[in-house]
Amino acid sequence: MTNGSEKSSSYLSMGYLNQQGALINTDFNRVTARANLDGRPNKIIDFGLHLAGAYSWAKNSDAIGGFYMNNIVDQALLMDPREPVYNADGSYNNYIGGDNKIFGFPNPVQRLMEEQHKQYKTNLTANAYIEIKPSQNFSFRTNLNGMFDGTREHNFTPSDIAGVNNAPPRLASGSEYFYNNMNYGMDNLLT
Repeated sequence: MTNGSEKSSSYLSMGYLNQQGALINTDFNRVTARANLDGRPNKIIDFGLHLAGAYSWAKNSDAIGGFYMNNIVDQALLMDPREPVYNADGSYNNYIGGDNKIFGFPNPVQRLMEEQHKQYKTNLTANAYIEIKPSQNFSFRTNLNGMFDGTREHNFTPSDIAGVNNAPPRLASGSEYFYNNMNYGMDNLLT
């Protein structure tokens, strides 16, 4: 949405993305917004405010990422494709290719359905300025800038999920990770 006149202009936009992953039980969602307001009340003063933000959340986003031998795609490519995903009773075959509890891999379908890997990200940026031009050859401008990035990750692996060369049961594991970063600045320019 835009609006403009000789003395001011404004812009507002919003977006939403919902993307299902290529693997089962994976997805990515994002909401974005942007707002700009610029004004010129007279020939001497210009001002503006620009805001932008995004919030995203993803489920099982580490399925193709992570370290070697820990991501699901790498493991699926290395394991024996003849091994069934399910046992005859319908339960997961939770240790594929393992012999005497070695040389096996966790079931990729079981990992995608039972492990929890969730990621939440926030990004906000803001910029405000005012410029004063008392004459054609002289101007003063002040800029204020700020940025915030926040990340939260939640991970949980139940005890019935195998590890590489590590048949279940094993210890369940979980973690919460938070990361926040804020930057701000101010510039003054005299020309």
